[in-house]
Amino acid sequence: MVANLYSDDNLFLLDLDRLIAVQVTSGFTWHGTPALSPDGTRIAYVSAQNRTTNLYTLDLRSRERRQLTFFTANVGNPAWSPDGNTLLFDLDSGNDSGIFQIDAEGGEPRRLTRGSHRDAVWSSDGQRILYVHQEEGINLWIMNADGSQAQPLLQWDGFRYFSPAWSPTGDRVALVSDRESADLELYLFDLASHQLTRLTYGAYMDFNPVWTPDGSGILFESWRDGGPGLYLMQIESKDIIRIRPPI
Repeated sequence: MVANLYSDDNLFLLDLDRLIAVQVTSGFTWHGTPALSPDGTRIAYVSAQNRTTNLYTLDLRSRERRQLTFFTANVGNPAWSPDGNTLLFDLDSGNDSGIFQIDAEGGEPRRLTRGSHRDAVWSSDGQRILYVHQEEGINLWIMNADGSQAQPLLQWDGFRYFSPAWSPTGDRVALVSDRESADLELYLFDLASHQLTRLTYGAYMDFNPVWTPDGSGILFESWRDGGPGLYLMQIESKDIIRIRPPI
């Protein structure tokens, strides 16, 4: 897993077996929203230069950094395609905002949506994309990988639904919502039954879910111990362990 750890603006690679964090970026420039490639050799992330953020990749073996986008507005939330060849990202630029995709080696970005949309993620087979639609409430939408047939995944009920994470098996989506609590909680959405199940409880802020590769657990950030920390929930037992103590 790759994440922003500790109280600075750099990225660290976290070994979940040994619980060792290795710093992979340095300097005083902010780096954020990292995503590890499917083969574990590269990180996609955004970095702040000239008051805007753009998309970069970092090869973990050679430490080669490559800038992929050159927008004058903020880019965020990269996500790898299952084959590692393409990246999704969102652009925050007024009427030009939306979801884009770009070849992982670089090239011309291709627009998939136009509007206040963000946090796009691929299905495990690469055929569909989930994203957050913010134009009429904050809700999750789904579309084909080419941007066609976009429609709501959930019928919006006045609450917020965001930060989707598609399971490795493709049948469930972890997400964040405030539907039953003023605090943010984790939920599990079953794509076949459309059943929404609450996973976490308590007066905490639980957010940014990430599935373990085998689909048995969900990593997430939380303030449940007095500060931002990293936690792991086992789906079947609902047991939660703290991976890293709060800052």
